[in-house]
Amino acid sequence: MLLKQAGAIKEMLLPPDFAEGEKQFGGMGLNWSLTYQPKQFSSDTKFARIISYYRGLPASQRETTAFRTTLLTAPKVIWQEPSDTGAVRMTLQELGDALGPAADNQLTNTLDGLQAPRFLIQSIETKLLVRKPVIAIKGLFHFHELKKLDEILGHPQTSHYYGLLYDATPDQEQAQIQELMLSTSTKDLYDRYFPAFERSLLTIRWQA
Repeated sequence: MLLKQAGAIKEMLLPPDFAEGEKQFGGMGLNWSLTYQPKQFSSDTKFARIISYYRGLPASQRETTAFRTTLLTAPKVIWQEPSDTGAVRMTLQELGDALGPAADNQLTNTLDGLQAPRFLIQSIETKLLVRKPVIAIKGLFHFHELKKLDEILGHPQTSHYYGLLYDATPDQEQAQIQELMLSTSTKDLYDRYFPAFERSLLTIRWQA
């Protein structure tokens, strides 16, 4: 299946067993989410989804500067567990909400209880994807009170995530950060569909 005209993506060839799923558009079409999934999946409890997403508002000037400065480092591994967190913490704090939901992570949020982080970063790096710099994040969305990896992996609310963040408006003062992600309900599904997702990424044609 061919994904067409999704923000900065002109077109992208999706894995052959993926079909169009839910589409969501916000006020005046400023924010949007386009979902694609294997044809045999219709359950919310078992899923593998490729999602193209734009949150609807440009990043702040401070976050735009941090985001674009980080993109200039591509290709570079910024952090990968179990590396020391000290060196990367300031970078992630500067990026702030530019990271989207992944901004609430264990490296910058050390609180407990209801204010504990909901995302566990496993790795973050910059890459060149068909000549366009992106920030690639791998991790786990999880129930906020869980901290141990074995508890997170075994919890029914955990989802596995690999997301690419990119600047859709590099010629404008503030970045419109768009996202392309693979999200699955289990590690087995992540391992099954990630190779196909990687192959699809290489077929991307960016808008001029």
